[in-house]
Amino acid sequence: MVDLPALLAGYENLSARIRSLKGAASEAARVAQQALLLSRLIAESHIWGRLQAPAVADLLLGVASASQPPVRPGPLAPACQQRRPAFNEEAATSVRVWPGIAGQYLANGSLTLKSLSGQNVATGLVLTFAEVRAFLLGVSQTREPGAPLIGQYFRVSRGLATVLAEIVRRGGLSQVDFSAAWRRLFAGSAGAPLSTFTATARGALIAGQPVQVSAGEDSRVSAVSATEASLTAFAGFALSDAVDGAAVDVCFVGPAPLFAGLNTGPSLDLNEYWLVDGGKPVSWSQIPDGTWVRSLGPALSTTTLLLHPGPVFQKGTMPVKLNASGHLVPDTAAAQTKVYVAGAIIAPNTAVYIKQADGKAYPLDGTEAAANAYGGVTSAGAAMGGNVTVFPPGTYFTTTGASFVDGEVYAKEDGTLVAYSAVGSNKYTLFVLEADGTNTGSVVKGEVKLTP
Repeated sequence: MVDLPALLAGYENLSARIRSLKGAASEAARVAQQALLLSRLIAESHIWGRLQAPAVADLLLGVASASQPPVRPGPLAPACQQRRPAFNEEAATSVRVWPGIAGQYLANGSLTLKSLSGQNVATGLVLTFAEVRAFLLGVSQTREPGAPLIGQYFRVSRGLATVLAEIVRRGGLSQVDFSAAWRRLFAGSAGAPLSTFTATARGALIAGQPVQVSAGEDSRVSAVSATEASLTAFAGFALSDAVDGAAVDVCFVGPAPLFAGLNTGPSLDLNEYWLVDGGKPVSWSQIPDGTWVRSLGPALSTTTLLLHPGPVFQKGTMPVKLNASGHLVPDTAAAQTKVYVAGAIIAPNTAVYIKQADGKAYPLDGTEAAANAYGGVTSAGAAMGGNVTVFPPGTYFTTTGASFVDGEVYAKEDGTLVAYSAVGSNKYTLFVLEADGTNTGSVVKGEVKLTP
């Protein structure tokens, strides 16, 4: 006989399983449809497209490269020590014109090449360095900066970029030149303590001997010779005797009490002193024409020199101009004089600056802005609103009824042409005239500096 109750129970169980399978199939279809819709949204998303861009992938790869690679667990798993990469100038300059080089990737995100060719890989990686992070955090403010301060940030960076472009047009500077410039910057004012750095002697040195940085080795110094290249590489004066290969401290800027007999006349000569070879500094009148020289700074006493190295050029070859390396050299085609409208009363034999706001000439006034805008010197004076003839740097100049001592001439706070010692205290000035006689000289533009 048929067990009807059992048959009915089996039918009900079968129906329940069929309904459950239909529900599961319906849910699976719904999930699949949602997944398909999501994949379409991702594929069509601009954000996803940007993340897949090779340049962005390079940046993310660089950041991810700083992570420790995973190691499979096991008793024989090797110890993995990741070495910190080192970047040099070649790595920084090996780029192409914007937008630059990007890596090549497969559909699964893997690189097609073994080498990380994308330049943004290095960019992303260096962002993980502690010193880079500290530098970026350091330029931030503790509160919202506001538009005026943000504008100053822009001007600082744009000003630096402008100066660097000018340096490149003049032939560029070496790593040694930039190191020396940073040392001078952090040495402080003229009244600051003597600033030094430690180097390794290449050859025997004696205390007070001028030294130069060895080519390609910022940390090694050797004795200076009487050539233009050697004077250009001048790094300072040895503070002690040193044998070859020994450490030696070198003073490069500030009041250096290393010398004796700096007074060459009845009274102390406070004018600029000069380096001509491996000997002690000398005054301008002691240097024969045709000699390569480098200005060092004025004397503070008979034994102390205020070191502030200036330009390198050859004495007795006038007029002069700046060459591609930024040195003063003979100029066979000196620039012509320029005529400006006088923005104030200008006396004869006056150093003037050109005000950007109105394009007029004004006497230098002891401020940093005026010194940086220095445009040359005048022979004849002019009334306010009249025309004034200006001899710009690179021209030969003859004074009107005035006389100078041979050597560097600076601008006083009223534009008067005087020796460095006659400039007022705490005033901005610069080397404006190279006098080679009582009333003749070459107009130059030296480094702006603040008097003590």
